[in-house]
Amino acid sequence: WHSRDGLPHDRSNYKFDTLCRWPHMDDEKVWSYFTQLNHRFLELPLFGDVLSFSAFAPKRSLPTSSSAAAGEENFVCCPALDHQLRAVRSRLHVYGRTGVRHLGTEDGVTYVHHSLGGSEDHLPDHPLMC
Repeated sequence: WHSRDGLPHDRSNYKFDTLCRWPHMDDEKVWSYFTQLNHRFLELPLFGDVLSFSAFAPKRSLPTSSSAAAGEENFVCCPALDHQLRAVRSRLHVYGRTGVRHLGTEDGVTYVHHSLGGSEDHLPDHPLMC
């Protein structure tokens, strides 16, 4: 779930998750609940190359759609995920949500996103991104 970390919470201009409601918790704390579910796995011994995956972008520095409304990146990112994937020494992280094809390396982690988007997002000469 996205984390705004104190950023504005006004969802009225954003199309994301308009039907999602979390009756058992404050909407601002949903991201914390979901990242907490990962804690027991963070302590397991991992061997070889570690690959990680998430629905949300783990860093705000990763590209978002140029057509996104100002502040929309706050609804596609959860920075707590980046701390977790680094804790398990992930070398490759596949993420979603941003709508922007991306392949790049930051601080030793390669981040990949292959947008599922619409047919206009998939030209015949575009290679698969992962």
